[in-house]
Amino acid sequence: MSQSARIIKIDDIGIENIELNLKSRDDVPYLLRGLKHLYTDPSLRDQLFTLLEKELVPDVNDQLYHPRLQLWRTLVIAVMKGGLDCSFGYIHDMVNNHKSIRKFLGHSNVFDHTMFTYEWVVDHVNQVRPEVLVAVSQMVIESGHAVSKRLPWKILANSV
Repeated sequence: MSQSARIIKIDDIGIENIELNLKSRDDVPYLLRGLKHLYTDPSLRDQLFTLLEKELVPDVNDQLYHPRLQLWRTLVIAVMKGGLDCSFGYIHDMVNNHKSIRKFLGHSNVFDHTMFTYEWVVDHVNQVRPEVLVAVSQMVIESGHAVSKRLPWKILANSV
């Protein structure tokens, strides 16, 4: 299996197994559902990581972390910040305290108390240019799947 086809193991639970509350009136589950759709479709995932590897250069020690995990984390927080149209302070709180977002960042274990610094969040969000978010939005839209009835990806694409 090539590295590009390899699925990243996100902590002890696969992204495809993360349950989302789609009855919620909040945008978070719908944004995560779009990310989940991208990640669980093998051809979309390959397209996504090809784009991210071209556009982003993760600052990561390959011996400690898989570079794609850092790219994925960067994308998740950038999509959440753009899709929620929120402050850095708010997204910083969300990545440290929102259970579903933490699962998407690879921290699904209840005993994992890893905290992300404010500076880490700002640095990673700022790595993602608006054009990259628009391209990611297009990947979801063009896939032809009804990712959600509310399509927050259109909101994301229009907010840049």
